[in-house]
Amino acid sequence: MSLNFDKIKSLNQDEIENYGNKNIKALCQFYITKELFKNNEFSHSSDDYVLKEIGALEEYQVLKKLIVNEYKTTKTQDIDWKVLKSSSFTNISKLIKISPVIPLSSVECERSFSKMNIIKTKLRNCLDEDTLDNLMLLSLCGENIENLDFVKPIENWKLGKKRYFFDFRLIVRNFIFLNL
Repeated sequence: MSLNFDKIKSLNQDEIENYGNKNIKALCQFYITKELFKNNEFSHSSDDYVLKEIGALEEYQVLKKLIVNEYKTTKTQDIDWKVLKSSSFTNISKLIKISPVIPLSSVECERSFSKMNIIKTKLRNCLDEDTLDNLMLLSLCGENIENLDFVKPIENWKLGKKRYFFDFRLIVRNFIFLNL
């Protein structure tokens, strides 16, 4: 989740009251308006993922008190697990379920566009979508170039269909023969 339960343990009483409330409000408003989780694999009902902002804030206040009073030595993962199993934290448990898919930054997206600009240049602008997809996957997720075995892909390429190879030796031989 975007809230650090370990930090709550180190705050004083005044700081605890307001800690994380803005984050809870922002997450609730985002997921209330987007309704992203209709027909989600976790649920067959869209009502399971409708967040109620006021309920989430109330639950979060109770949870913060529990963390300070009872879960002082408990790890964050264990607190998440207890909240998920509890029936009294329905909105907070929804946020915990949603949190693994919230991107922390746009680095991956920017990296993908950068790779695409390297692969698809003005000279290679006729790449079809599948080829570009495959080249980007290989570039972003593939093995290191030193570890690749080039023999097998070349053999597969040769077997694919009849290809006309450009043999530079023939041109050189013909050039020498014609110029003698």
